[in-house]
Amino acid sequence: MFLVLNTSFSVKEQLIEDIDCGHIVDCAPTLSKDVLMELIWSLSLHKYACESIVHCPVALGAEILDAVLDKVSSVEPLEALLRVEELSTAVYCKFTKLKLIKGTDVECAKRKLYICFKSLLQYFVKPNLKELGNVGPQELYRVAGFAMRCILSLMTNCLKLYLNPQQQQKLVMSQVYDMSLPELIGEIENDNIVVTSDSFIDELVFVCKTNFCAITVDVWLFWAECEVDGANRTLQNEISEAMYTCSEDLKRAQNGDVKFPLAGELITMFSSMALKPRDEDDEIQEADAELVIKNVSDKSKSQRKWFKALLGLNEVMSDKNCTDCLKSNLHLAEYDDIKVIIEKAVTALQPVCGHGESDKVKHIALDSVKLLSLKQQVEIVQWFFKTFGTSTIFLTDGFNMVATEVFNKAVKATVKNDKVK
Repeated sequence: MFLVLNTSFSVKEQLIEDIDCGHIVDCAPTLSKDVLMELIWSLSLHKYACESIVHCPVALGAEILDAVLDKVSSVEPLEALLRVEELSTAVYCKFTKLKLIKGTDVECAKRKLYICFKSLLQYFVKPNLKELGNVGPQELYRVAGFAMRCILSLMTNCLKLYLNPQQQQKLVMSQVYDMSLPELIGEIENDNIVVTSDSFIDELVFVCKTNFCAITVDVWLFWAECEVDGANRTLQNEISEAMYTCSEDLKRAQNGDVKFPLAGELITMFSSMALKPRDEDDEIQEADAELVIKNVSDKSKSQRKWFKALLGLNEVMSDKNCTDCLKSNLHLAEYDDIKVIIEKAVTALQPVCGHGESDKVKHIALDSVKLLSLKQQVEIVQWFFKTFGTSTIFLTDGFNMVATEVFNKAVKATVKNDKVK
């Protein structure tokens, strides 16, 4: 923000008297717009440029947007698409901040934001990128794929904001200044038109449908072989999962009423290619014992879920690696998990199983019970006798020695108390 308020934007002069930021305006040597853009790109300040568009007065945000777009037209195509997606999200966020404000100036600002949004979306349909003129078909397919992924990501972001009015109201309102973009003023055919959030979503759906209709079999198959982000994923994976997410959000946005004329058609189109994103539950269902053991101890994972998956393994009490993992992660066990541990232990300790490390299994089961409160321990004991009857299956080799020590301590304590009396 400091850099923006000390750059040669024409609207800057209107902010000198502003009580919130006037003290920052022109407090340092003035930067040219070109120098500001070089700083943004060199220092990766794109996120902050977008935040400025959201939180600055509309007119200043529009000038920032123009400067960024001038720079975008000369950068590498894939980066340009990413920047346009970020800018489009910022423009829609700015609109949500103004949505609840009434007034002629504000309505004019909303219309101009909408026109700006429409202009940005054209980058996804007809990118104005110099490099595209000198590339082959495969690179064009690749750029088209990233354009599709970006427009789907943009739609998801906007729909989430559209579906969450509370988040919109939490945005901090900023003072609205007149927008000074003459090229936009000339494009407004009807100053009385009312722009709403639906207008933005309608435009997104239209552009997304346009891009979808351009997908051919050759393009789709090429995306299946195009790896992205250095991971074991393809562009087709990314787009298929994004289509699924968009479809689900669009269905929620419709809410039984036809709000967006093309939404139903787009959802039907997506259904032929959409693929539900893989989540951790899917990963757990397909995981083998080695992966389960690895992820139980991984704090970046949902450890309790993976712990339950460990308990679900047939070899949890028979495989050394599984029992070691179980023993090391008993702290993840919940009340019902402890019942499962005991059941698995009882099965493993049956004579027919011939378990070679019976004491280890017994200690795992007994140690798991210690994690519970006294009341819960009593409940587990009652459940055990009710389920398995009176049994010595958990009697360890050292029981007699431990019991003798306990009884000796109890006797000594009793004798000591009698002497005190």
